[in-house]
Amino acid sequence: MQFEQSFFKNEVREGFFVSSMMKRAWAAQLEVLDILDKLFRENDLKYFIAYGTLIGAVRHKGFIPWDDDMDIWMPRKDYEKLREMAKNNLLPKDCIFKDSRFYKDYEATFPRIINYASIGFDEDRLEKYHGFPFCAGM
Repeated sequence: MQFEQSFFKNEVREGFFVSSMMKRAWAAQLEVLDILDKLFRENDLKYFIAYGTLIGAVRHKGFIPWDDDMDIWMPRKDYEKLREMAKNNLLPKDCIFKDSRFYKDYEATFPRIINYASIGFDEDRLEKYHGFPFCAGM
């Protein structure tokens, strides 16, 4: 995805300071969503945005200024198909599936798909994810 350099400048939106790093987080989230959207379309999996992501899209025409993640939902049958794909290593390389049924030490009540499991500063990663070195995903 391409973003104008001006997108990454600090600014105040609706009285809230939005840093350059927050905008890099948003861009990284959108990159992961783009990867997932392609995967879901290719495999006929339905999904939709929810929670703050949906509120941001409607009310703010983008992200909520203080929100740094994305929320998606899937019908159960599509989620189970995605889970099987993950179990069989059929997800793109930038997709790590986290689920308490896969990882006994993963204690969150909701599954996640993230691009990386740790912070990284290698050039390729920083270029692809707009200078955002942390994990991004849903």
